[in-house]
Amino acid sequence: PFGKTKKKPDQHAQCFLATSDAFIDQHLGAKFDKKAFKKFDKYMERMLEIMGGKCKKCPNSKENLLLIAVEFGNEAATVSKIFLHFNVFTPETKKHFLEIFEDLFGLAVESNPLTQGIAEYAGRTIEGIFSKFEEAGMTTSYGNILKMMCRSPDLINYFLQVEVFENLSKHVSNPVFDISSEALSIYQEILISRKNNVEEVGDFLNSNKEKMMEIFMELFHQENYLAKREGMKMLHELLLKGASYKEFQEYFVGEKDHLKLVMQSLNDDSSGIQVEAFNLLLLFLEAPLEVRGPRVNDTIRKNKDPLLLFVTEFQPNPDKIDESLESKKEMARQIVEDID
Repeated sequence: PFGKTKKKPDQHAQCFLATSDAFIDQHLGAKFDKKAFKKFDKYMERMLEIMGGKCKKCPNSKENLLLIAVEFGNEAATVSKIFLHFNVFTPETKKHFLEIFEDLFGLAVESNPLTQGIAEYAGRTIEGIFSKFEEAGMTTSYGNILKMMCRSPDLINYFLQVEVFENLSKHVSNPVFDISSEALSIYQEILISRKNNVEEVGDFLNSNKEKMMEIFMELFHQENYLAKREGMKMLHELLLKGASYKEFQEYFVGEKDHLKLVMQSLNDDSSGIQVEAFNLLLLFLEAPLEVRGPRVNDTIRKNKDPLLLFVTEFQPNPDKIDESLESKKEMARQIVEDID
């Protein structure tokens, strides 16, 4: 494919992937195509020109980009290989790869041949990336790949797996800020950011409510402040999502252990954690009696006086009055005072 004849878009893509494959094999110490290896920089530059609209012989029209996506989909094994061995490339090359893949993954087409092709390799690609996620200097790049993949309707179900969130939670608990924050951003991308995935996410959470709630509750015990606060904030946002998440929501407010963890977090040393715990407490207080169930109702009743004292005195920032928080406090106070 490396001749000097004028190439069609799919042939440029073929050359690009072949040279990328050779580059990886050379760095892994495997048998590689020397001719292809030597042309890696050339075809990286050519692909960037095409994608950026700077190649006169191969403009970045929708038709041409679709032909490139078809070739990438046909060679999805190589695409997966690039993702799994992203660490062999220089920072600048990684940046270029992500630019190319972001454009192709995000093609405005009814059916994306690249994401359909990579679906066959999605499970092992995700698992492989997680195994390398904490490698020095690679976390952000691997996080970008995972977020790019999970935005695809063809691939989202490969992320809506309990094992994926168990894996993510291990990285969330890492004391290194960059690792923990990147893992949390992937959580956010899968569960919250994509509005077109509401039904899929709702079905997943409803079907796996016990295990997923256990994963979220484990974040409540984290010594890592970021993991605990953002985990609570994310859970609160999911519990406000509406009818699509009904079983997940009712399971949260119907369990005494969940309420106990929230109440314990009200006494956290951090005002940020206290605010998130208070927001979750409101969900219990606002839920109908029959949804909360007798054990939760009894716990709230027994703790009426300390809850009322907390709601009355809670002021995370004495120097600045938060009107929204004050409104929530007043609503909570009225609900607690009316408890028999």
